[in-house]
Amino acid sequence: MLKNISRGGLALLCFFCLLVVTRAQEKGIEEPGIVAGIDPATEVRLGTLFRDEQIKDYSLSTNQVYIEEVNRVGHRIANSIGERPDLADDWEFTVIDSPTVNAMATGGGKVIVL
Repeated sequence: MLKNISRGGLALLCFFCLLVVTRAQEKGIEEPGIVAGIDPATEVRLGTLFRDEQIKDYSLSTNQVYIEEVNRVGHRIANSIGERPDLADDWEFTVIDSPTVNAMATGGGKVIVL
């Protein structure tokens, strides 16, 4: 799956996903009809539900080397950013077995890496 991506490329991919999530939080909600943002617990629940919906048609990777590397790099980046201490224990990185190299992040600290 990730045979052709270097460690640096994987780190950059994880960093980009985390950057998108944290920058989206800074902008806030500006849509008409929305009164306030959601609390962190609800954000985690919704992020988990969305992540589960996105991965249901895929196989999870069994490559422990990639899984450990994605988790190590992802948590290292999340901890160094430190903008969402309320999510410190909720960051979760899911590695999908796919020939496509991509990643996405949902609310609540859920990151999917393909």
